[in-house]
Amino acid sequence: MISRVWHGWTEPIMRFDNLDAVRVFAGEDYEACVVPPAARAILSRFDQRSAHYEVMVEM
Repeated sequence: MISRVWHGWTEPIMRFDNLDAVRVFAGEDYEACVVPPAARAILSRFDQRSAHYEVMVEM
């Protein structure tokens, strides 16, 4: 499982089964943050790049 983490006011975590699933969601440049236009309109800032972590053990 791969988690995608954004840092900011809130830190939503998106979980994907594998890196290919991340690419389907985010595109080939999977480290570029995916921020919908409606969210961009109300956010004062957001990270341009995201970090991905492999979850070894889920509690």
